[in-house]
Amino acid sequence: MPVRRETNRRVQRKPTRSRLPAEGSRPTAADSRRAARGRQPRAMKAGRRGRLAGAASRSRRGGRDVAGRRLRRRSPRFRRHARCNRNEMAIIAPIVSIPACCSRPPLHFESDMTSLTERIDAAARHLVAARRSRVAGPLLPAACRPDDIEAALAIQRRVAERLGEPIGGWKCALPPPGRIVVAPILASSIRAAGGPFPVVADARAVRIEPEIAFVLDRDLPPRARPYDEGEVRAAVREVRLVLEVLGCRYADPSRATVPELLADNQFNQGLCVGPIVSGGLRASLETIALECRGGVNRMLDGRHPDGHPLEPLRWLVNFLAARGESVRAGQIVTTGSYAGAIDAPLGQALTVRFGELGGLAVEWVA
Repeated sequence: MPVRRETNRRVQRKPTRSRLPAEGSRPTAADSRRAARGRQPRAMKAGRRGRLAGAASRSRRGGRDVAGRRLRRRSPRFRRHARCNRNEMAIIAPIVSIPACCSRPPLHFESDMTSLTERIDAAARHLVAARRSRVAGPLLPAACRPDDIEAALAIQRRVAERLGEPIGGWKCALPPPGRIVVAPILASSIRAAGGPFPVVADARAVRIEPEIAFVLDRDLPPRARPYDEGEVRAAVREVRLVLEVLGCRYADPSRATVPELLADNQFNQGLCVGPIVSGGLRASLETIALECRGGVNRMLDGRHPDGHPLEPLRWLVNFLAARGESVRAGQIVTTGSYAGAIDAPLGQALTVRFGELGGLAVEWVA
């Protein structure tokens, strides 16, 4: 018996700093990491072999370390929370390691669309108020200012809906780099030449543009294949001389952004429609003459900015068709000025002659 006790005592005195794990113990996460790096697993310390081994170790030392300092015993609750936190970090770690460029929060399309709809409606209310008051006002508030072309076009449509007016025509031009020139013309702002034409004007002048417009004979509905020049030309019922009346709902349009100007219908205030051009566009249009009080007081070179007025019309038809919209029968499309913008006096009879194509008379009244 004494020899057996001595044998047992010697068996229990195994080196505590062995590089091998305790017999019967489970490998820890640290052991797995060390094994992955090609290193031997660290043996468990005497005070960390479980609650029973830890209690025995503390009882042998009287609750003190090798230097005689009193040991602080962690409560089971603390150890349980520590284990939970380590488990949670193991789950969270892959999420935290996502690159910053991919860490954008997911979009909530319904809430974003609601916000966009509210912004479009607020901008439309602002522009409708300026139209009804007939007084130019401030720029759109920053909270509802359009950032791109799509938002600006949505504001155009919303303005027409809020005013409750049909679209009687369009203005357009071949798009310059970085922007487009397209806007609906409200039916109530289209008037025939030959009499007084009410306008909103600053000082004693109104700004106008002499143009050629087309009235369509039939709808050109959306389709996958673009319309060619022959199809667009065949849909034209008549060609007319027109004066586009310019105006802006912003008191200082020079400070407005490109989408902001597009949202305000690209400076359109109205359209004065003159006579039909007989023979289409075969006649010469080399000069634009403005006659006021019976005398010619201004002569301008007549030249279309896009070469031929039919080109912007074809662009508009295909632009709207690609968006699921269309130019409809009876609508009039004006396609760009032959002489730029001209300041015309208020309260005086004015005649504008389009070379050999003819002319129209009008009196602008505020």
